[in-house]
Amino acid sequence: MLKLMPMNIYDVAAQQARMEDQAARGWFAVSVPGIFFLAVFEKGEPKAVRYRLEPAPVKESCPDPERLAAYQSMGWEYVDTSGKSMHLWRCDDPDAPELHTDPETEAQAYDRLFRRQQKVTQFWAAVTALLAVLAVQTLLTERTLLVWSVQEWKPLWREAAYWGFLLALALAAFRQWWSLRRYLRPLRAGVPVCHRRPYRLACGLSLAIMLLWGIYIASLCADMADPRSRPFEPAETFDEPVPYITEKGLQEVQAIHWDNWLTTDQWWTFEGMGDWETENRYYRLRFPWLADDLVDGILADYQEKGWPVMAWQIPGLDETWVSTRDDYGYWFLVVRLGDQVWSISTGTTEPTIDLAERYAAVLAEVQQKERGERSMSGRQEYREFRPVELYDVAAVESWLEERDREGYHLLRFRGLYGIFYQDCSVALSRYRLQPLLRKEKSPPPEMTDAYRELGWEYVCTLAGTFHIWRCGDPAAPELDTDPVVQSMGYGYLERKMRRHLLRLPAILLVCLGICVLPWFWGAGDMPLVDQLEHALPGEGLFWLLMAAAAVGFELLDAFRMRRLLRSLGTGVPLERPRSWRLQKRVTQAVMVLIWAGVLISWLLPDGGDPHFTRSAMDGDGEPLAEVVYVDLRELEGSEELTGFSAERKSLLLAPRMYWTRQSTEGPGGPLNLISGNTSYYRMGTEGLALRVEEELKTWQEWFGGGEPERLKVPGLDSFWWAGDEQLSRREDPCQCVVARRGNCVLMFSYTGHKDLRIQTDYFAAVLMKFQ
Repeated sequence: MLKLMPMNIYDVAAQQARMEDQAARGWFAVSVPGIFFLAVFEKGEPKAVRYRLEPAPVKESCPDPERLAAYQSMGWEYVDTSGKSMHLWRCDDPDAPELHTDPETEAQAYDRLFRRQQKVTQFWAAVTALLAVLAVQTLLTERTLLVWSVQEWKPLWREAAYWGFLLALALAAFRQWWSLRRYLRPLRAGVPVCHRRPYRLACGLSLAIMLLWGIYIASLCADMADPRSRPFEPAETFDEPVPYITEKGLQEVQAIHWDNWLTTDQWWTFEGMGDWETENRYYRLRFPWLADDLVDGILADYQEKGWPVMAWQIPGLDETWVSTRDDYGYWFLVVRLGDQVWSISTGTTEPTIDLAERYAAVLAEVQQKERGERSMSGRQEYREFRPVELYDVAAVESWLEERDREGYHLLRFRGLYGIFYQDCSVALSRYRLQPLLRKEKSPPPEMTDAYRELGWEYVCTLAGTFHIWRCGDPAAPELDTDPVVQSMGYGYLERKMRRHLLRLPAILLVCLGICVLPWFWGAGDMPLVDQLEHALPGEGLFWLLMAAAAVGFELLDAFRMRRLLRSLGTGVPLERPRSWRLQKRVTQAVMVLIWAGVLISWLLPDGGDPHFTRSAMDGDGEPLAEVVYVDLRELEGSEELTGFSAERKSLLLAPRMYWTRQSTEGPGGPLNLISGNTSYYRMGTEGLALRVEEELKTWQEWFGGGEPERLKVPGLDSFWWAGDEQLSRREDPCQCVVARRGNCVLMFSYTGHKDLRIQTDYFAAVLMKFQ
């Protein structure tokens, strides 16, 4: 089966993570990504498999026999080669050593590929810059190149496909160079890199580039299928109006609609045959500032042919130019109005003022028609968010009346938005909201007729709650004159509100479940730990506040209805007009916060190292006194470290979290680095700490797929160890410890030869010291 892969073969960690996750689902890669970023996978039994991409030392289609034999003896199986540059290896044995253990040596293996990729990136950067210069020259030139570009048959979607294809190539080249540079930077600094990183965004980019390439191929096919010439048709046969004038009216006008990406509308018309004929080219420029340049280009073409050019002043036109060709007796007229340009060649004896004025009238008519359509379009598109609570009836009515006075008249409601149309009339209309007596989409016809006789017009029904009526006659009577009778009409809405409040706890439980589910039952083996490492500080509190705000708005609706009914029931009419602007500002602020939270949550990283952390180092390069970590110097007895970093973070569920990374030289010198990484979690409750402990000790990547060993340690509630049994026989042994005391959990991963099972007292002292 073919599966989509990250677009960049040099995005090594993302490629490996994608293949390993597919292997855990039972799909095993048997090839590297090829054309269209697709790789071949075969179905099998799900299991943990490691995939590693390794740069080829020379340009080769497969590894040499010596390397194949050496890697097979280490437990690695050759899979495939990508472009004679990257070999793909697979290992089913969790105890097998890594292919590369020294970061600097691994970085040197990429030197050949990095130099080659730099040249590819520079080439595509030069191509992109050249094409950009040509595009700017086409758009800004004042000579005939722009005229040729406008007159060419080139639809907008084909031009967009062409530039999208070039952009995709440039983006792919740049991303390959950038990904390789990002991967090599820590290796050259001697820092081991993580073999996994998020790949969903990279796969999305692959899909986007495939779509761009597909559209470009479709545009090439359309170009090849285009006829070499297009026939003219009588202008009367077109459904849309054709801009032209008939000079003599002897023959019918032939026309063709021309498609070009630089124009929104372009027509080529032809009239007459034999001794007399008129040919017109009408252009409506997509970019209005190009209209003047197009006129200059047409005039430059005339001058290059030796035809004199003369300017005229015609009322209603921005530019008018006249030229003549004495050998044939033809006159040429070029007129411009705004973004419209008209180029006319005519066989009349001389171009009269009347002819130019007739063309000016057609251009003005087209411009006026477009303004009218734009006004009508704006009238249909205007909408505004309802700024006040639904049951604050007087405030809703006041808002609609103020909009009416500003020239925006209500058409209907769509969800939380009011749809308005705009005209120049300013009306002093009254709006009234009447509650529904039953479930209905519109009032009964007899009610509509009766209210119409009173001067009231039905507008729309608001969210199954109110009918909205409008009246422009200030002398017309009110719809409701008795507040007590008016309150009796809210019986249906009152029952509906009670049912809604009864459903509110269930809705809250569902929302709470949606928020809590990813933390405890999300994807992967460690949902809670992943959320702790990747969540934005304050994110949980933000969503709790948003949930509280949602509950508050629901309860506020019920409170407003109760207050409204109590007021009407005592015979007090509604107070009109009522202020609504403060409610509008509060509603807008809440909506902005909600959408900002949704956007930030969607953009949050979904994997890799802990995110949104702060440095836990002081100015002297030492960790802060509050940092909880296992000191590699005390464990190894070394005097100094070759690398040290510390980060911290605080969340609602975990007030204190620290991550430290240390490395020091082993007995073999700089080529034998010993690393020790500590992760510390102080949870809000002991139950959460137990959950974190359970997730950490079952993380198969740390424990090599085996069952961890539990040791009894005084002072600790639990102590788990996992690692290589034969520590002295391995060059790079790996051990991991998970220790818990109360609500504090510590995990320590270690690549040295010290047996951590005999260092239990030290771990207990670390947790007791900082608790």
